[in-house]
Amino acid sequence: MNFSFSCIIPTYNEGDWLVKTVDSLREAADGYELEIIVIDDWGDDGSVENVRDKSRVIKSPNKNSGVIINRNLGARESKNDILVFVDSHVLVEKSFFDELSASFNELGTNIMLGCNILDTKYLDKPQHHGCKYSYTVQNIELSAYWFNYPAAETPKHKKAPCLATGCIAIPEEHFDAVGGFNSSMRFWGEGLRIKPQELPHGFRKLCEPRY
Repeated sequence: MNFSFSCIIPTYNEGDWLVKTVDSLREAADGYELEIIVIDDWGDDGSVENVRDKSRVIKSPNKNSGVIINRNLGARESKNDILVFVDSHVLVEKSFFDELSASFNELGTNIMLGCNILDTKYLDKPQHHGCKYSYTVQNIELSAYWFNYPAAETPKHKKAPCLATGCIAIPEEHFDAVGGFNSSMRFWGEGLRIKPQELPHGFRKLCEPRY
């Protein structure tokens, strides 16, 4: 099955990186139906003006609403099969949508997938290249323990107890069924996490650790 994708990018004053993120997604989308929805959290650096001709820009209803409210807003405005939530400072490989499509075809759509990306905040730190977006929590304060996947030891997919939302993909039907992200749960300065008890039976969270 050739899936269609809706990429949702909340942004606030990301400057040139917003353009690079949008361009990176567009370059990877050859042959796929893609919509890119940029949610502007009332930034004032003019960066969203540079992507209006490459994406659909929606202004958040309230200033500084935060990424979770804006991700949920973007999801409500989307129209395609798979929702891909992307931070506004990431780059993807040209095989990005090929690999996502192959993963959903191989594993089924009853999954949420942590994607292969390069976080532009770590361009000068090769040890952070690739997917670092799976982790577990290790104490009552919900401190994160991030998984590292040496390339020689990494399987194609790996089950993960938690996925951060820097770049994740989830079928639209499942996202709608659970009511989106839980904006009442807050740590690390942002609302987070779909409530696991509301996911359908057998739903799995996996990451693609290869870069």
